[in-house]
Amino acid sequence: MIPKQIISSIIAFLFPLFLLAQIHTTIADIIENPDNFDGKFVEFVGTVDNIQNKTSRAGNPYTVMTVSDGEYSIKVFSFGTYKFALGTYVRVKGTFAKVKQVGRYTFYNEVDATNGSITKEKKK
Repeated sequence: MIPKQIISSIIAFLFPLFLLAQIHTTIADIIENPDNFDGKFVEFVGTVDNIQNKTSRAGNPYTVMTVSDGEYSIKVFSFGTYKFALGTYVRVKGTFAKVKQVGRYTFYNEVDATNGSITKEKKK
């Protein structure tokens, strides 16, 4: 068994690397240059234009929302339920996929925030 001190040290070392791996960007940059962001962990802000809370056939709740910067918009997926009102300013952290195949469905230019986050922000 690995001692807790070693695990804590590994986490303390890897966490800053994880933060560096995030790409702080804009929705416009992602949509205009999808090849540059494909498969990368991105972070951006925008306004919720559309939000749908659903349940999969397996009974798992998930949310699909559209986040906009005023000119461009991008779809954001995450397992779980989010209760944002339309117009809410949010910060999204997740993995961008130019093309994502899930079973027989194909999704384009979507951010999966399941392993990231979607949080309400104050507009600056």
